Amino acid sequence: MKIIFGLRSLFFAVLFVLAADGAMATDTRSSVRRPPAMAEQTLYTFCSQINCTDGSSPYAGLIMDLAGNLYGTTLTGGAHDKGTVFKLVPNGSGWSETVLYDFCSQAYCTDGSRPFGGLVMDAAGNLYGTTSDGGSVCYGYDRCGTAFKLTPIGAGWTETIIYTFCAQTDCSDGAFPSSGLIMDEVGNLYGTTDGGGSHNQGTVFRLAPTGTGWTETVLYAFCAQTDCSDGANPAANVLMDEAGNLYGTTPSAVFKLAPTGTLGRDGPLHLLHADQLHRRHLSHWRVDHGWCGQSLRHDRRRRHQ
Repeated sequence: MKIIFGLRSLFFAVLFVLAADGAMATDTRSSVRRPPAMAEQTLYTFCSQINCTDGSSPYAGLIMDLAGNLYGTTLTGGAHDKGTVFKLVPNGSGWSETVLYDFCSQAYCTDGSRPFGGLVMDAAGNLYGTTSDGGSVCYGYDRCGTAFKLTPIGAGWTETIIYTFCAQTDCSDGAFPSSGLIMDEVGNLYGTTDGGGSHNQGTVFRLAPTGTGWTETVLYAFCAQTDCSDGANPAANVLMDEAGNLYGTTPSAVFKLAPTGTLGRDGPLHLLHADQLHRRHLSHWRVDHGWCGQSLRHDRRRRHQ
């Protein structure tokens, strides 16, 4: 299964689409083809129902299934004001919204609360995501976060918590996931946590399905280097290349996490620092592979390409 990424653009309370208006335009003064004009259409305005039971404050992007239906999350709203998973279905006159799940439907929000990240869908149509709060154990914290699965059953959906973060002492397994998840070809899920880990500054993690459930492995715990020079507190999704390398960001760096054959807590981490990227466009850099990892070098040959 290929990883399909959703749309990134999403206003706080309005879903919209930009549609191409006409064919590609050609500049008469040159052979350069200019992109067409785009027309915006509002698909759905949240908090249209009393007490925002239809959801409110969608921060994450969207994914689309093969039929053209859209899926996403809202941070708040829903039946318990702790967020929702929703579906938008196109019809002849517009789009209709359905809340697939209301978070905090269980006592103490053990089913999760306040999803910041988006969703990923497997080949069977199941949805996976994270919540930044909620869960069954927290070790003294008021929130810890979850990874969840939504399974379509008949006319409804059933939620299953596949992992509750901060399940280990001092939250060494990670806590407070703000990002969504990605899925590899064998069904493993990958994401980040803003907190927790062996240095309490966030993690990159993997969730692997087993015969009886899911196993979580911390692939990297941030702030392992002096003054957290390796980054801290990741809040965004990771992405994976064909070789299985993971890429992501922290507030101070862009990083690459390379598998070493045996995945563990201290895999090699390669950083592209934000201050470097600020001074030079990323396309002017290339990654050179060395004996002990990768080095970043300015590639002048690409400047005029």
